[in-house]
Amino acid sequence: MADWWRELTVIDGDGHIASTEETWEKYLEEPYRAVRPRIVKDNRGSDRWMVEGELYPRPEGVASGQPEGIKGSMLHAGVSDPVARLKDMDSEGIDIAVVFGNLPELTLAALHDGGLAAAMARAYNNWAADYCSTDPARLKAVAMLGLHDVQAAVKELKRATQELGLVSAMLCTNIKGKDLDHPDFLPLFAEAEKLGVPLCVHGAPSTLSFAGADRFTNYFYTHAIAHPFEQMIALMCVVCGGILERFPDLKIAFLEAGIGWIPSWVERLDEHYEHRASLVPNIKHPPSEYIARGNVYFFCEPEEKMIPYVAQDYEDAIVFTSDYPHWDATFPGAVQTLAERNDLSELVKRKILSENAARFYGFDIR
Repeated sequence: MADWWRELTVIDGDGHIASTEETWEKYLEEPYRAVRPRIVKDNRGSDRWMVEGELYPRPEGVASGQPEGIKGSMLHAGVSDPVARLKDMDSEGIDIAVVFGNLPELTLAALHDGGLAAAMARAYNNWAADYCSTDPARLKAVAMLGLHDVQAAVKELKRATQELGLVSAMLCTNIKGKDLDHPDFLPLFAEAEKLGVPLCVHGAPSTLSFAGADRFTNYFYTHAIAHPFEQMIALMCVVCGGILERFPDLKIAFLEAGIGWIPSWVERLDEHYEHRASLVPNIKHPPSEYIARGNVYFFCEPEEKMIPYVAQDYEDAIVFTSDYPHWDATFPGAVQTLAERNDLSELVKRKILSENAARFYGFDIR
């Protein structure tokens, strides 16, 4: 049946919105408004965000970002205009879009001033809530957190989700070199489990330290390695570091890194557990058993060739994403690309396009 998928409640599990200079001028509280993020031109004429005197994405050198500056993440008006976003969603057949931040809010983990990071998180969350208020049934935002002060982050997690109505919170793969199993972050995981708020691990290669960052100055290389390598590390730390053993009801997802690496990486972790379990005393079972319990999700983009293979073991854990409006996103046609694949059953496509995201985020789509 043509366009059968339009009968579904199609959920985009990971798209992006982007603040503007006006966002920070309006929403960032004093005394930080005076040092708010600003857009400046680099010496090649490209627009970049300046925060704490640093340029993002980094224009050159180690871990450099997009050569064209912020342009590659601002390709469509819907990134900051919710009315335009809803029109694009209609054209795609997306009923609900879960939206994450962009630059400069993705710089929070890299900032030196923890107070500024916390203030930017609050400002962004307030703005994101206002963005989604245009149609709160269809636009759902994910909170940013400044994790320099974990207790403040716990407070903001509760405010953003319980008062503002944001549906999740984003974690970077590491914060100032601290991996996600660091004891400092335990109160945050405890609060998320208590509140029933799912957490989303999302990379930000242009703004923080990542595996291999000290070895490459070419954006082709840094972007290619940063997302999957960091997500592999993050999954290892969350599972083998005992986070899921300690917080068995916590839901957590790993985003924007593709999914082809998952089977081989989980198999490798299991092999190490088989022979070296004594080195990971915080878990009592092979890593694959924690992942199979239904609390761990992986987000994919529609064109990935490995989806059928990964779905053999994880069909209930794969969530569709558009990654709108980034330079490497499929737009237009993201939903249609996945819905018309002939290497996936209709049942699996229904799960990926709708049911799995609804279960992860707690949406009632009946």
